[in-house]
Amino acid sequence: MVLKLSQTAKGIISLIGACFLYLPVGSTYILGNINVYVSSYFKGVTSDETNIVFPITTIVGNIIAYLSLPLCTIIGYRALLIIATVLTWGFIFASTFFTNFWIFFVFFGVGYGGTTGFLYLTLMYNGYKYFPSRRGLIGGILMGVYGLSSLISNFILLALMNPNNTKALQNSENEYYFPDEIASRLPNAIRTLSYYFLGVMVLGNLLQFEFKPEIIETHCPEVNAVVDDSNCKTQLLVKKSMQDPINQDKLNDNESKSDVKKSKDNIKALETKKNEWSSSIDLLDESKCRSFPQAFCTLAAYAIMTMNYFSIQNGYFTATNFKDYGLSKISDDSFLTLVGSLSCVFNGGGRFFWGALSDKWDFKRVYLIILSIQIVEVATLRFISEYKSAYLIWICVALLCEGGHFVIFPPLCLKVFGPQVGSRVFSVVLLVIACANLTQFGINLRLRPVIGYDNEFFIFLGFSVVSWLLCVMTKIQYKTIF
Repeated sequence: MVLKLSQTAKGIISLIGACFLYLPVGSTYILGNINVYVSSYFKGVTSDETNIVFPITTIVGNIIAYLSLPLCTIIGYRALLIIATVLTWGFIFASTFFTNFWIFFVFFGVGYGGTTGFLYLTLMYNGYKYFPSRRGLIGGILMGVYGLSSLISNFILLALMNPNNTKALQNSENEYYFPDEIASRLPNAIRTLSYYFLGVMVLGNLLQFEFKPEIIETHCPEVNAVVDDSNCKTQLLVKKSMQDPINQDKLNDNESKSDVKKSKDNIKALETKKNEWSSSIDLLDESKCRSFPQAFCTLAAYAIMTMNYFSIQNGYFTATNFKDYGLSKISDDSFLTLVGSLSCVFNGGGRFFWGALSDKWDFKRVYLIILSIQIVEVATLRFISEYKSAYLIWICVALLCEGGHFVIFPPLCLKVFGPQVGSRVFSVVLLVIACANLTQFGINLRLRPVIGYDNEFFIFLGFSVVSWLLCVMTKIQYKTIF
């Protein structure tokens, strides 16, 4: 006897499996936490230089995320998950056998970080298909796990690397590092973490069901229908009219030609709505941008990219440098690991909060709230950084604001440009975001040794103010300029 699962049951099981798969995907944020360990293990590189791992991971991951959906169509959903699982584990496992930082960077940063992009959108869209009316909830659950993943990974690494909470040392160049007895544990710690990744990813694969429309026989013997869109009387009427067009005049008053036409239109509308599962915006409310190049003949596209580019840099800067900066103020590795873990929870879980808020309020109001909070956070961080509780709250707030960018801008792109063009516009926005991450790395690498962290905050404060002013002054709507 074969157990036949309903669509809802398959969707719930797949969602649970996706949560397991998101544990390695979201763990790319551990790079900020292990940065000092990495620079301590690989001699000849500074912590500022090893920071390059995170921005490159973001760029490669976002490019692969953009390619993942067409690739899924070509090779199939399950094949893509298996390939992503093998590559994700293989790259991080292989990275532990090299003593040269730049080879480690290729395998850990580009390889592991990049291949997680195969899973980021694929898992989420599969969940959206099962529960099209609960996309906010599905996204909130998955992004919450995305944030929680680093909480688990960071504490695994802390237990393996520095179980006694040994304090970092400071060299003559004011660089913080850990002694060899701790730094030498890095390969084994990452290798053990890779086994954890492999276990949860195999379990996640076993719990996956690719969404497929379920066709079953309804209680009307003449009609086959999709369960969610079945309407026995309407479809039976259409079928009768199509099979016997000569006798259409003989239909009774309740089955007139106008009713048949209306019924056909209703079914067509239902099918259209069903096929447009990837859009969270009502098609009737959207401007008609006809092509991807046409979208970039508008001020809206450039305003969206510019605001993102400037405002998200503070979040990336904080995620990358919170530990290095924290060690100069609070020499407590265990506490800073907690800061990194909880901030990732705020980053992921906060996306559900911003999404719920954006359902009630318009984009500008929500974005200005994010920017206002961020401006206060970055302007005051230098004054509270010596107090543990305050530092924890400020870093969590910074990552909370960063996560909001990934929630409020996708529906804005769909609203302004339509679901098809808008999704492609946001893929470009993702690349702009990745470039912003690379920019903050360059600023930190070149300017931080000259002006110091405290003065560097003023740069990202200025960037946030620029985005705030652009949002206030710009009316974001579809309007061609060329």
